Amino acid sequence: MAKKVKEEVATAGGAELNLSGLGSFLLIVGIAGCIVCIVLAGHVTKVHSYDDWAENGVSPLWIALGVAALIEGIAAVIVLRASADVVRLLKQLNGRPYSGSVTGSTVRPIWVCSECGLRMHMRTAERCPKCKAIFDET
Repeated sequence: MAKKVKEEVATAGGAELNLSGLGSFLLIVGIAGCIVCIVLAGHVTKVHSYDDWAENGVSPLWIALGVAALIEGIAAVIVLRASADVVRLLKQLNGRPYSGSVTGSTVRPIWVCSECGLRMHMRTAERCPKCKAIFDET
């Protein structure tokens, strides 16, 4: 008679970890770029009228570049972290180890058929879907 065996799963680094790290890095670069541009805008000659803008300074341009850098950083972190979650979910569905955790997920045990090694997520299953072995309730 088959048994469901509780198994601990260890994971290693992969592309999904690099995607999350790159997103964090680009967010930091965006924040730094925003700060630098705003500081530079304060040091550029102030613009008093539309006619003086081309001759005396580009303060609004520096501020716009800073805001654009911040928006780019925020967008990059959202897209890259979502991409990393997609990679993790695909690996999880195929029974492959993955690094990190899927957003909003918690660590939980998995159950493995002692006869064929099929990984299941239902502790209450009475029979293995793959080899049809009947589980012992111990």
